[in-house]
Amino acid sequence: MLIAALSWHTENMTAGQFGEEILTMKFVGIEAVTYGVTHLPKACKFWTDFGLKEVNRTSSAVEFMVADGARVIVRRYRDQTLPPAVEGGSSVREITWGLESAAALDTLRDRLAANGQLLNENGVRAVDPAGFALAFDVSTTTLPDLPPSPTNAPQDINRVDTRACFYDRAMPIKIGHIVLNTPDVKASRAFYEEILGFHVSDEYDNGSVFLRCAARHSHHNLFLLQSPNGKPAINHLAFAVRDIHEMFAGGQHMSTCGWKTAVGPGRHVISSCYFWYVQNPCGGLAEYFWDEDFLTEEWKPQMWKPGPKVFAEWMLPRGLPQR
Repeated sequence: MLIAALSWHTENMTAGQFGEEILTMKFVGIEAVTYGVTHLPKACKFWTDFGLKEVNRTSSAVEFMVADGARVIVRRYRDQTLPPAVEGGSSVREITWGLESAAALDTLRDRLAANGQLLNENGVRAVDPAGFALAFDVSTTTLPDLPPSPTNAPQDINRVDTRACFYDRAMPIKIGHIVLNTPDVKASRAFYEEILGFHVSDEYDNGSVFLRCAARHSHHNLFLLQSPNGKPAINHLAFAVRDIHEMFAGGQHMSTCGWKTAVGPGRHVISSCYFWYVQNPCGGLAEYFWDEDFLTEEWKPQMWKPGPKVFAEWMLPRGLPQR
């Protein structure tokens, strides 16, 4: 259906019209991620320990917020208001992408409808080829006014007569990206790139692809990872923090709270950022990261061969020793 829709759409539009429509659909980033969970209290404790602020609670759902206003919503697994699950147990049930304006949202609605992708329900919703439910809305996120932590290098002194920042835990600034295990990356890539207008940042030679939702943006907001077992699943959700010290403090705090490190700390080769991954009872992993590459229209994607040396320049497999 997707490929047929793409063929119809491109045959009935000029290249100029196609490009202009894409340019008007200005994405900001991930606005919210909704999980369906089998153990709501455990899920709530995880996100509280992770550093998110609880902002709303009912008997069946709890909503958390990061510093810029992006949300993580946890609902009971059998909640009938949730979209269908792509896998058993706790997992992501809907990903909400924010756009810059109501006009951009209207353009997206028309584009999804023209390609047979718009769901007949309230709001602007779709399902990607792997089965992940998507919602779209005007973004309400705003980065807080947090000055960067001053650092000193021999040739660049920025902190004088002052100690560096120290943290007891992390308080994430924004949701940076989501990684989805995808059975047919080619079909999913076509949807995000050709229908939504996402941009390729880098790719693996097995088909996996890093995508950013705008030409000028962080290295990736979405990574479509070729599924190792041929089934869709949530891989991880990633959160940006203020500096490397906060990333280390976040990982250490989660370990102290009893949550298991999946891998980290470490530093990625692709995207350049430092990372720490923690096992997430809501499904997949949750990641703290810092110092990600920022790309523009001038960026040239590279092809990579998957492997440990490409995944990380260096990494620790089980976190740091307990304090």
